Amino acid sequence: MKSLLKFSLLTLFVFIYSCNTESVISDDELIELIINSKDKVSIAESDLPSISLNYLDKEFEDNYVDQSKLAPKYGYEIALRSMSPLELGLEKGDVYFDLNGRKLEKSKDKGKKRSKACFKLKYPVNLGFPDGTELEVNNRKEHGEAIKNWHSVNKDSKKRVKILYPFTVLLYDKDKNVIEMQISSDDDFKALKEKCSSKLGEKKD
Repeated sequence: MKSLLKFSLLTLFVFIYSCNTESVISDDELIELIINSKDKVSIAESDLPSISLNYLDKEFEDNYVDQSKLAPKYGYEIALRSMSPLELGLEKGDVYFDLNGRKLEKSKDKGKKRSKACFKLKYPVNLGFPDGTELEVNNRKEHGEAIKNWHSVNKDSKKRVKILYPFTVLLYDKDKNVIEMQISSDDDFKALKEKCSSKLGEKKD
């Protein structure tokens, strides 16, 4: 009788373990399910899980959320655009989270560190739009919303929003101290790009 009971319990354990194993899917598979989901709906950025919002603020501070979509059974798909003067408004790819807000990692990207922007904008800055209008933005959120609104209304436009001169950026010197650099002309902007390129080269070496 005891042997039969032990055998039954063992069989039940194996069955439960097998079911749990089959229900676990990889991040790659979950990302594909989100991408191919026919039930995706657009949601407000504020409707994302707080853990996802915190991750985006920390890891993608030089980008803004262009679109947020929810695949109800699987997770979230977030489309990003750049706020950097070097790539202002350019698409920066998609980021995926599960329903609990955990960042999903593609197997090919595991272990890779995302390169940080070599500088930060000092607000306020003035934005110039292709239609000739200008707008002062006082923080990262206003900056992202302004570009997002422009692209939502002018989806077919290939023209880009620009940050108007002069503007100030914050970056680190060799001693890791924060310094300010004013960008007042195309020459200054070129010097900034060269500085960023040289820093990127140093990291690769």
